[in-house]
Amino acid sequence: LPYSRVKTSEELSAAVSGKSAFPRVIEAVCTDRESNVSIHRDIQRAAGDAVVTHLARSIRWCWWRGGCRDSPTVVFLHGWLGSKDDWRTVIASLTQQAGGQCVGLFAVDLLGHGGTRSAAEGLAASLAHTPDVVTTSLLDLLASEGITDAI
Repeated sequence: LPYSRVKTSEELSAAVSGKSAFPRVIEAVCTDRESNVSIHRDIQRAAGDAVVTHLARSIRWCWWRGGCRDSPTVVFLHGWLGSKDDWRTVIASLTQQAGGQCVGLFAVDLLGHGGTRSAAEGLAASLAHTPDVVTTSLLDLLASEGITDAI
């Protein structure tokens, strides 16, 4: 396994964001209580961020996109037990009433609804449903579609 020995928060950050694949071993060596507490907080934060990122990548989104890709995009999110299809009549109405102006339209099935699923299994599948994971994954999806100006 890749191994790093760190003494400061800066070294820890560099070791965590390094190019080597997970799993990896990072040994934190601290000489005083203040450094020990600080570096352990950083380890906890880094581990949490790594888990969120890993689980966010496990989500396989089901979505629909229409309208103009070079305009601000309206992102439609459904409620409990809904799906992206709940927005069909609203999207059709917006398209007809646009009056020649074009806007981007993006409707997505939230995790566990419609066609969106997590590839994670067991406990990880349950953790994939947390707000941090779903938000991170949805923002990654929007970015991958080039949606930077969302309404």
